[in-house]
Amino acid sequence: MAAEKKLSAFLCNGFWRQIKSAASAVPASALYLQKALKENGSILAKNEAGGPEITGAVFIHPSAQVHPTARIGPNVSIHARVVVGPGVRINDSIVLDNVNIKENAAILHAIVGWDSRIGRWGRVEGTQVTSPDDIDEVTHLGVKVNSICILGEDVQIKDEVFIRNSIVLPHKELAGNKHNEIIM
Repeated sequence: MAAEKKLSAFLCNGFWRQIKSAASAVPASALYLQKALKENGSILAKNEAGGPEITGAVFIHPSAQVHPTARIGPNVSIHARVVVGPGVRINDSIVLDNVNIKENAAILHAIVGWDSRIGRWGRVEGTQVTSPDDIDEVTHLGVKVNSICILGEDVQIKDEVFIRNSIVLPHKELAGNKHNEIIM
């Protein structure tokens, strides 16, 4: 390319984040949310009387229903038609369309896929990533290593089930705790 004078460069004045895996989406989303918070913030959710407790940069789609006793943030993106029940905690996560999160559930450092359901007192938790390089190694020698938790489309988590540092492929129903697994 250099010999043919077809080499070019793009000068980026903002942040840049490589997305090599699904797990890379959470820190990338956090960067965009932080940028929105600094620049304008008009698309971000704000604390309002009678509304949920919002901490930091949080996006909540207008069609989402979030119970006033929920605690959301920082770095959370809640998409269309999501229902968040009473007492729910969501932190550093992406919740995609049509998800139903029942009362007192917790979603920490995770991606919850379309049409999923998290039962009462359910917990979906990944490991908080401290280094940008940590997020990219999801498996080592065929064994799931600590990273965010990813639920595929239409994953049903029963009441009081704890899913930690796991990847769950679409259309699964989980009735028991799972830790550090890839569930196919």
